[in-house]
Amino acid sequence: MPYRFDAGRFIAIVLSMIVLFVLFVFGGFYGGYGGLGLNTDSFILLVALIIFAFAVSFVKVTNQEENVDIISEARCPTCGFIYTRPFANGDFISKQDKPCPKDGAITLIEKIYVNDQLKQPA
Repeated sequence: MPYRFDAGRFIAIVLSMIVLFVLFVFGGFYGGYGGLGLNTDSFILLVALIIFAFAVSFVKVTNQEENVDIISEARCPTCGFIYTRPFANGDFISKQDKPCPKDGAITLIEKIYVNDQLKQPA
């Protein structure tokens, strides 16, 4: 479904249109219809404004494909060895990661970032 109805947006538009309509019809702007009140013309205008508000209340929805590489970078606190790996759910800065391949100390995640190049679709 490429479009989705947004009820909050619809209500805001309808309320603002009704306020403008009431100000116009009952003499708020340029004398309105001279304070004549609701007649056939003003009722048609109100219905047209509500239909317009309904039409513009649809928001285009696009699916975003997750085609970016998120990288976790970890460093060994003793020898300074740095390695990168794909981000995994639950990664955060200062999280203990796997042991260092050089000296066996526990590495800590130092950086989490998005790779500049887009991941190629599979």
